[in-house]
Amino acid sequence: MHSAFSMEKQGYVDGTGSLRNASLDLWGHFLTVFSNPRENENAMRHEQVNHELAHTIVNDFYVDDCLTGADSEENCMDLRRELSEVNEAGGFHLCKFNSNSRAVIESIPEELRAEGVKSLNEKSIIPAGNVLANKVPAEQKTPAILPSDHHVTELLIQAEHERCVHQGSEILLNNLRGRLWNIDGRQMVLQTIRKCLRCRLSRASPVIPEMGQLPHYILAAYQRPFTFTGLDAFGPFTVTVGRRHEKRWVIIFTCLVTRAIHLEVVHALSTDEFMMGLSQFIDTRGRPDVVFCV
Repeated sequence: MHSAFSMEKQGYVDGTGSLRNASLDLWGHFLTVFSNPRENENAMRHEQVNHELAHTIVNDFYVDDCLTGADSEENCMDLRRELSEVNEAGGFHLCKFNSNSRAVIESIPEELRAEGVKSLNEKSIIPAGNVLANKVPAEQKTPAILPSDHHVTELLIQAEHERCVHQGSEILLNNLRGRLWNIDGRQMVLQTIRKCLRCRLSRASPVIPEMGQLPHYILAAYQRPFTFTGLDAFGPFTVTVGRRHEKRWVIIFTCLVTRAIHLEVVHALSTDEFMMGLSQFIDTRGRPDVVFCV
C-alpha cells in the first residue's frame, strides 16, 4: 500500500435523539441499515459507482475501527472523504484519522485527526496509532514512523543490531518495533544484517582445500600386492609371558594399491627389532619396490 489510514466510529444518533455508543451497536446498526430496502438500494448504488468504497465498508471495518489504504495519496484522500460522507448519511461520525502519509493527514481537518497528529509541522514525527493496553509504554503504543530510504533509519537499525550482539533478524525487528516503526522494516533489517561484516564472517563456510595429486604408486596396475608399501608402528601392548608382563609393539605394513595390511610383532622399538620385523615381512610377502615410512 502506498498510503494507508485508520479511523474510529465515534457514535450515531438513534431515533430518540440520544447519542449511542457505536462500539455496542455497530453491527446492529449495520444490520438495520442494510435490512432497510432503501438503504440496501443505496448500498448497491455505491457498489456500482465505487466498488472500492463498498469493499472498504463491508470488509475493512471491525467493530468501531477501520484500517484500509489506497495505491496513491490522492486515492487515499478521496476514499477518506467518501467514507466520511457515506457514514455521516447513516448516522456515524468518523474521527481519529491517522495515516503514514503526511499529505493525507494534512488534508484531514484537525478536529477529525488522531491525538498524535492533530498539529504537525515539518519536523514532526508521525506516530503509529494502535489499541494496546494502558500498561504498555507510550513509545511502544505510538512508535515513531521512520522512512525506509533515510540514512538515520539505517544508523538506528545498525545501532540496535550491535546492541543485540548481532542476533537474528526476528529479535532485531522485535526490539525495533518496541519503540520505532520502520516502513519495510523486515527488508531493512535483512539488508543491515547482510551488510554487517561480523555477521558475514560468522555465517561464512570454511573453504575446503583442494585435494593433492595422488602418487602414481596408488594407481599402479598389474602389480603384486605390497609392491608399493607404507609402514608404521603402534603400541605398546602388555602381554603375559609365564608369570610376568612384557611390552610388545606392532609394525603395520599396508599395500598402497590394494590397501591390504600385514602385521609383525616386535619386542622393542630398536633398529635391530625393526630390521628383524622387516625381514620377516619380506620373507612372507616378497621384497617391495618402494617403501614409505610415516
